[in-house]
Amino acid sequence: LGRPEATGYGLCYFAKEMLKTYFKTDFKGKKVIISGSGKVGSMALKKVVELGATVVGMSDINGYVADQNGLNADEIIELAKTKGEFVKDYVAKHPNVQHSDCSRDLWNVPCEIAMPCATQGEINLENAKQLKKNGCYMLAEGANMPCDLEAIRFFNENEVLFSPGKASNAGGVAVSGLEMSQNAMHLSWTFEEVDEKLKGIMKNIFKQCHETAVKFGQPRNLALGANIAGFLKVYDAMLAQGVC
Repeated sequence: LGRPEATGYGLCYFAKEMLKTYFKTDFKGKKVIISGSGKVGSMALKKVVELGATVVGMSDINGYVADQNGLNADEIIELAKTKGEFVKDYVAKHPNVQHSDCSRDLWNVPCEIAMPCATQGEINLENAKQLKKNGCYMLAEGANMPCDLEAIRFFNENEVLFSPGKASNAGGVAVSGLEMSQNAMHLSWTFEEVDEKLKGIMKNIFKQCHETAVKFGQPRNLALGANIAGFLKVYDAMLAQGVC
């Protein structure tokens, strides 16, 4: 229980800590765009709306839709669950919604928070500049390496708070670990128990990234914090085993 939701929910829990720590706020009233309608994107959509945000743009493989008044999250989730995509059917039901056949055009939609959850390399330097221009001040990766290196460099140099997928999308692997623990102990936790453990795990991952970034003099560089914290964890384990 909780594994299908884990990566998308975990992403939102990590992003919630980013908002709390750096901006002294939460998701309530924030305008968010999300790419991808698979398990990560759909579950991020569900959770971020539960946390009070308005999702103003979302994409699938066929393009994107956007509405500054907010998209119908329940409708998108149901369409994506049934067909694996939603844009064409959503546009058919809402012909006045802003849309395009190019998924990458999603990054032109004004927002405060962006969550790329589709695929590797979906955000380049040009997209990064457009996001900044249109008001985006925070980006949390849900996919594996959706932002290229030039885009990441631009975010870090232009006050767009960035979290790397190696940290912010770790919820899926974490809950797989919880599943292994349940099997080993012959236990079956409720969805609520798994979700509560996931919240704690993502909060701790963020804390490690943030505290390490602060320690090494770059408090807003969560990628640096994640890299160093990960390296030190492996180093300490090897040291304890006498390997180095």
